[in-house]
Amino acid sequence: MAIFFLAWLTETLEVYAILYYLDVNIDVWTAISIAALTVFIKGGTFFIPGSLGAQEGGYTLLLMSFGYSEVTGITFALIRRLREILWILFGLVCLMLLKNQDGVSKPMSSLEQ
Repeated sequence: MAIFFLAWLTETLEVYAILYYLDVNIDVWTAISIAALTVFIKGGTFFIPGSLGAQEGGYTLLLMSFGYSEVTGITFALIRRLREILWILFGLVCLMLLKNQDGVSKPMSSLEQ
């Protein structure tokens, strides 16, 4: 539970950093609230493949409810989506590098089964 809490606090730091660099006046409690509510958006859109469009719309509506502009909400959502894409690419590169190592298991022959 402590690791989950630290990961959630890291997400709060991400929310704060994104909005800070978008030149938005934000305090720590607002960042904590936004990070907590984004969990509901992610959970509510799990059935949509990749949550494409749904997360972006949810983040935009969430930030608008906190008094920020539509542009800030959309930019926030796109920056978070870009972060996801970069981590996916990093994981695919790691898999590609691991596949080229000698320790990769080979298919079993019919005699070994």
